[in-house]
Amino acid sequence: YDGVDVTVDPSTLRYDREWSLGAGLSVRFLGSWSVNLQLQQQWVRSSIDNYTYTNTSGTIGLGYAF
Repeated sequence: YDGVDVTVDPSTLRYDREWSLGAGLSVRFLGSWSVNLQLQQQWVRSSIDNYTYTNTSGTIGLGYAF
């Protein structure tokens, strides 16, 4: 990041900002069984449009405590 990337945009210095937000939830049901949920949102802004994106991801899992 110390200089411009001539293969992408030779006149612009790359400058990025990244934000991320996540949350998780675990709910127990039927004795020792639980369902686990996780959501995450990510925002990336850049001075070069090729590197700007938004991403949303989620997972769901089944757990058993013994």
